[in-house]
Amino acid sequence: MLTNIDSKFKDFEDFTRKFLTSLGFEIFEENSVLPKNEKKYDVDFVTQHGKQKFYIEVKYCTNPHLIRRLSMIYSRIPFPPKVTRILIVSCPVCEMIKNEILNDFNVHIIDFSNLLYYVENDFKLKTQLLSLTEYSTTEIEPRKINVNGLVIKEIESVTEPSECDHAESYIDKLTKMNGSNKKYKSQEYEKLVSEILKFLFNEQLMNFIEQKISSQYTFRFDMICKIKKETSGDFFDIIKKEFHSHYLVFEYKYYKDKITQREIFTTVKYLCRFSLRNVAIIISPKGCGNKVEKVIPGILREEGKLIISLSNDDLIRMLVCVRDNEGQPEDILTVIFDNLMMSFEK
Repeated sequence: MLTNIDSKFKDFEDFTRKFLTSLGFEIFEENSVLPKNEKKYDVDFVTQHGKQKFYIEVKYCTNPHLIRRLSMIYSRIPFPPKVTRILIVSCPVCEMIKNEILNDFNVHIIDFSNLLYYVENDFKLKTQLLSLTEYSTTEIEPRKINVNGLVIKEIESVTEPSECDHAESYIDKLTKMNGSNKKYKSQEYEKLVSEILKFLFNEQLMNFIEQKISSQYTFRFDMICKIKKETSGDFFDIIKKEFHSHYLVFEYKYYKDKITQREIFTTVKYLCRFSLRNVAIIISPKGCGNKVEKVIPGILREEGKLIISLSNDDLIRMLVCVRDNEGQPEDILTVIFDNLMMSFEK
């Protein structure tokens, strides 16, 4: 069974294969199509772009300070002299460090900022990349690849639905799943809402794990995820700094009526301050009633745990932000949080 980090390595390598192919690199599958009598090396990809040959190593890495050491190890593999070595990493690396590594080890670095530059017009590749990184993209400047004068054409816009199209499609589906429509089951609602959350917050959240069971098999979370490092924005910043929560719990309730106090008190049991899991968001078609709205401040006051209730209408407002390119989905969460805090009595 793959651990989470093993899965990240595998997923990043899978992304890199698609990325290189989209840029016009010819990949020799596992060195099996190398010219006769050419030695095979333990490297992730042997590729060719035009007349240039590249040996490419792929590393899923969250710490930029390790890149120099990884490059040094990679440089010791005895490749043919005319082969260009490339190390593709999942974290951002400053240009000064890239230049130092090239001068010291003759290894070219392609980092997260380079990957981000070329996937801008490919919705699927961009979504896959953002789901793998622990960094928020708001403060990372996308940069072109600069490797031995290699000229790479930008990925052309793919003829597939845009972000606006996806948002409109989700709005339509969510409108139909209003809790009263018996045509849809709770599992379908859960799947749809999970997709919407990943779509809306792929740049702020990561490690989306669905149906996660606690270590003692006591609880099952509909979904839990991690807030990315250096994520900017009022809501997620407050969640991390003031509530000491690096993880968010999501619960879905496909009810025809508004959720009750029972669902609130059940969800509170999932939260634990010492596990950095102190905030939960409950999503249901109708949201919560007035009695529940009075319970939530009480839980916050007595236990320091934050529960936020979202309705389909709230999600639709977030999707409209994306569809109309007006504001950010997170702004809706900030307004809901502000309303909760400003109605707090004492």
